[in-house]
Amino acid sequence: MNNIILENEGLGYIYVDLVRKHVSYSENFCNTLGYKVEEISDSTDDWLDIVHPDDISLIEETFNEHIVSKGKVPFKNEIRYISKDGKSIWHLITANIIEWTEDGTAAKIECILFNIQKKKQKEKATSEINNELLNDITTINQKQKVFNERLLKLLEINNKQFESFESNLNAYVEYGIKVLEFENGIISFIEGDDYKIFKANTKQHKLQKGDTFQLCDTICKEVYDNKTTIFYSTLKGKEQYELLARKQLDVESFLGTPIFIDGRIFGTLTFYSTKEKNNTLVENEITIIELISSQIAKLIQNYEYKIKLEDERNLLRLGEEFLQMATYKRYIEEDRVEFSENCLKLFGLTEKDGVVQDNALEVAFEHIHPEDRKKAFKLVEDSRNPEIKRIKPQEYRITQPNGITRWFRHKIIKFDDNPFIYGVIRDITYDKKIQLDHKRQANKLQVNNRELEQFNYVTAHDLKQPLRTISGFGKKLKEIEAENLSEKGNQFIGLMVDAADRMTKQIDGILTHSRIGQQTNKESFDLQEIIDIVKLDLQQQIEESSAVIVIDSLPKMYAYKTEIKLLFQNLLSNAIKYRKDNEPVEIHINFQEDKEFWYFSVSDNGIGIPDDKKSKIFDLFVTLHPRSKYDSIGIGLSHCRKIVYLHQGNIRAVNNMRGGTTFKFSIIKELI
Repeated sequence: MNNIILENEGLGYIYVDLVRKHVSYSENFCNTLGYKVEEISDSTDDWLDIVHPDDISLIEETFNEHIVSKGKVPFKNEIRYISKDGKSIWHLITANIIEWTEDGTAAKIECILFNIQKKKQKEKATSEINNELLNDITTINQKQKVFNERLLKLLEINNKQFESFESNLNAYVEYGIKVLEFENGIISFIEGDDYKIFKANTKQHKLQKGDTFQLCDTICKEVYDNKTTIFYSTLKGKEQYELLARKQLDVESFLGTPIFIDGRIFGTLTFYSTKEKNNTLVENEITIIELISSQIAKLIQNYEYKIKLEDERNLLRLGEEFLQMATYKRYIEEDRVEFSENCLKLFGLTEKDGVVQDNALEVAFEHIHPEDRKKAFKLVEDSRNPEIKRIKPQEYRITQPNGITRWFRHKIIKFDDNPFIYGVIRDITYDKKIQLDHKRQANKLQVNNRELEQFNYVTAHDLKQPLRTISGFGKKLKEIEAENLSEKGNQFIGLMVDAADRMTKQIDGILTHSRIGQQTNKESFDLQEIIDIVKLDLQQQIEESSAVIVIDSLPKMYAYKTEIKLLFQNLLSNAIKYRKDNEPVEIHINFQEDKEFWYFSVSDNGIGIPDDKKSKIFDLFVTLHPRSKYDSIGIGLSHCRKIVYLHQGNIRAVNNMRGGTTFKFSIIKELI
């Protein structure tokens, strides 16, 4: 919400530490320039690099005066900053020394910036319009008194505040009719082949607003094609205009000029009469109509801009309604509050109840839940206390007029030397319900997990006991009755004992698999130390296989320690187990990282994995080789995949070009 308010008000913040030569920029200020915070140098040696070259001397001079005067000479200037795409963005910067060194020099300076780009653009637009008119006036022969008076009248119309866009257009057209001595005036809009009348100042004539013609049938086609002013004192002899203009519409004399907006023809400004014009059009009159056309173009652009602003305002209102929030600004000295449009609706209030936007919060506070009154009113008191700079957001309940109680989160933001504070209020009733549901589900899941863990333990114990009995009696039977049994009988007893032992291992594997992820706390640990422990656990296998394990420099991690140890133990054990005959085992553990993940690879020079089996090796109890050669129950890689998924990563196996397999997997750095 902080960002929303800063963006709405155009606020930014710069903190300068002259002792450490360090500059901190607020995220909102950087965003107005199109930068991320880390993209701007934080050194005081570079902090003027983003200032417009023409403004550097001004900011240095004012800054020095402010520092030399011990803050008595205020620092407040309008300067331009250069955005990432090279544009100049105007800001009003106010600076204050907030800390001094022991020898009395400035140590820390705090700067507040207001984005005044829109204000400057508006001033520039107004200035350009007036300057353009005044420049045009000065280029006309000053001796032509009548012409000058006409231009001054046009300037007067331009500066006059009209009630509506329609009345403003009407003033320009009526002025043209008067000074150019025509009976009627219209503004048209050209879209494709259509010529539509946008505005009509006609006196009992056939042409009216909304009429549409084919452009090719009108005199304005000539204006459109030539992109210039066209004048006919009479249409007699103009056969192409004889039918529509003269006979159907009674147009006899015509003056038209294009209206340009953004370099293209928006439409035309046209004056016409039902009678011939006795005079010819002089250059000054062409200038008049083209100036009127130019001002109408600017008026239409401004109108479209206002419509766009209104659309943005409506989008903001819809956004607040969608997010179930409202914002406000409180003027401290006046104790006056300005609320956004969604405020009444948020609290379930209406103007019929005598409530207006400005007192909505006051009325709503009268209905705060008794248990929440203390913290809600303390929030308001803290906002009025100038000694308190940071205010902790509060959550409270309000009972609306319809009897429904809803939860709200209220955040207040204060800025030094600002005459107002900002507030954001959001309806969090749904969030509270979700939190309560999650808590209930978590408690239920915790109970279920404990029951499941107990069930697994009991089940495994009950299953393993008869298996131990079968295996024990089978071995005893073979030991005692081996001479009395046939060769096939001894073979069957061996198979029975082997199956019982394998079943016991599978049960142990399932128990281990089910316990993965039940460790609730993550830990910080050195992965190298974990690998060293794994190597000690596998020392016998390593010595028997003459395995050489090459390890990169490994990171310190924050993860589930027990599971990470099991992950590497399974991968190293498999690399040793599935080795080639008469070839020393070589294992490489490599590591890379980025901002989000650690990336590991464990490579070996073993027998490899067929391409068509790679998608199956992580499934439970999948073995690719005879148990007579490789003692395996097919559960180790299932453990690995579950552990990697627990850490929001991925794991896959790829074959090496020179034989063997590389297991590549990722571990997220920040677990949610």
